[in-house]
Formats: sequence, structure tokens, C-alpha cells
Amino acid sequence: MKNERKMSDEEFFDDCDICALMKDKQKEGSAPSTSELLTAFSFANARQEKRSTNKQPMPKKEQKVQIELTTAQYKILIDSIGVASSIYGVMGDMVDEKYKTQSSALEDLEQHVLEKAADLGLSSLVHVFGGKKHIDDDHMDLLMDDILEYDEFNFWDTLPEKLAERDLRELHGPKKLNKLDPLEFIDLEYPIEMKYREEFEEHDVDRLRISDESRPNSKT
Repeated sequence: MKNERKMSDEEFFDDCDICALMKDKQKEGSAPSTSELLTAFSFANARQEKRSTNKQPMPKKEQKVQIELTTAQYKILIDSIGVASSIYGVMGDMVDEKYKTQSSALEDLEQHVLEKAADLGLSSLVHVFGGKKHIDDDHMDLLMDDILEYDEFNFWDTLPEKLAERDLRELHGPKKLNKLDPLEFIDLEYPIEMKYREEFEEHDVDRLRISDESRPNSKT
């Protein structure tokens, strides 16, 4: 039978309060009293609570994702970041400061993504300013053309809807409109909207004027 090394008293007892009490009593050749055990137990609990309070929670490690992209897909990613960064930049400055968080995150993402541009032969898309990498101005001009084209489409698509909704509120009042189901609302709104669309397609905004005459009050 293999001999097992007997643990020493120092190895058997750790530095906890109860173990320290037992160690002292063993040396004295006596047993601890109930009050001594309760006192040692209280000290042990207090020590543990202090350790738990001082222990800082471990920050969650942010997971990283690796995605393989072709050069064409990488270029589309750059374009997408450029467009999104332009939109959120304007929204953060002109609409609501809450969008500044997204704008700042996109700037960081742009820096990170552009680090690989030279490796893919796309260094012409990168412009360094103030020690930071940005999408080249000429390329951003092309992206801005796309944004402006969308803005133009969105303007002409939204304007007839807004005018038609205004006319409906004046004709029927918001209370009646709120009671309509979506199909009923479309049946009322669509003919008016198409009238405006035909007007703008034929005359642009040439005949669009703000009248000095007071409009009829909206029904309630």
C-alpha cells in the first residue's frame, strides 16, 4: 500500500476565523465553547461580507465577429458607412443630440474599416486628416449625390401625402379620421393625394403658393 503523506496542522487549518479558533484550542488541548464558536462565526461572516462588497464585478468582454468580404463587398461596406455617417452626423447636429452617439460610433467604425483599405488596393478611397483616416472627399461627393437624389425622391413622395392628410383633417376632422380603419382612410385620402401628384408632375411647384386668405377651421 502506497504511503500517504500526513498533512501538517499548518496545511490543515486555513486563515478563517473558525479554523484559527480550532487551531488555538487544539494547541491548548481543549475544545471551544459555544460562545467562542458563535463569536468566530460572526467574525467569519463579517470578513466574507467585506470581501464581497469590495469585489469589483468583472466587465463583460465584448464579443468580436470575423466576417470574410470580397473586395467589392468591402467597398460597399465603406459606402454604407459613409452614407450612414453623413445622415447621423446631420441628425445629431440638427435634429436631436441623441443621434450624436450613433454618429460617433460610426466615425470609430469608419476608422477601423479603413485600416484595411490599402491591403485591398483601395487606398485611393482614404484621406488622412488630423491623424485620422476618412473616406476620400471625391468619393464622399459621389455618395452625397446618392443622398441628395434620395432626398429629392422623398420630398416629392411625401409632399402629396402631407397635403392630402391636411385636406382630410379640414374636411372631416381628426375625430372621424381616427375612427376609420386603414382601408377606409386610404379610400378617402388616395384621390386627393393623386390630385396633388398630378399637379406636381405637370407643374412642379410653380403653382404652389401660400395664400393670405384664412383657411376654413378644421372640424373637431
